[in-house]
Amino acid sequence: MGKKYANPPIVEAACEVRLTLESSGENSKWDPVVPGLVYEKVKGEFPVRKRGYIQEIALSPEEESPKVQKSEVAVFSTEDKSASIRIWLETPRFSVSRLKPYQSWGEFKPRIKTVLDAVTQVVEVKSVSEIILRYLNRIEVPKKPVEVEEYFEFNPSLGKRLPQNKSDFIVGCIFPFEAGRDLCKVQLTNGYSEREDISAFILGIDYMLVKPEQVSWSSRLEWIENAHQKIEEIFEGCITDKARELFEGVK
Repeated sequence: MGKKYANPPIVEAACEVRLTLESSGENSKWDPVVPGLVYEKVKGEFPVRKRGYIQEIALSPEEESPKVQKSEVAVFSTEDKSASIRIWLETPRFSVSRLKPYQSWGEFKPRIKTVLDAVTQVVEVKSVSEIILRYLNRIEVPKKPVEVEEYFEFNPSLGKRLPQNKSDFIVGCIFPFEAGRDLCKVQLTNGYSEREDISAFILGIDYMLVKPEQVSWSSRLEWIENAHQKIEEIFEGCITDKARELFEGVK
């Protein structure tokens, strides 16, 4: 992450943005033509295009139980499919993602800016209603079983009266930042490994804006840069030196 590891454990990095558009004006509507207009501006970098669907669980205070929502998206990707853009057809929302091998923040951030700039040229944006910067890490340890605390400072703590052997686990926490303007959700769980001599762990870090009225559209890149810095700090705080050794040191 912050340190330039030769073999970083990142399997996916993503930035998702939801927008509030101006209430009036020629480009104040979000409709199915928007993705095509954005594509014309980014096709040099994301030439491969297709349509797809995303299923999400929606929680509403008016509903007794969550509902599954299906949304149609336009997907633009690089030739090798390592980086892609998803643009929702019916709502002002898009995401930019980078799959493994993740190169660097210096490579990923400009792609986020490219899409932000393209969208700004197509619709009149009033403000952001949500931003999430997400990193998903898969950390493989070449042995079984593993004492989780040897590799993770962020780990499940078991009381002395509980069984100490565990077959599966999930541990999570939400940290507030910037006087509650932002939240960072951290989650660690064991992952599946096809090899009997490998233990796998999934560490997810989501940094999100929860008080959008405190971030102007003009300061969007500043917020994203700060979010990335916080994610790096959290990541380093979650792992031990023994885990760092798995990433083949630093470039």
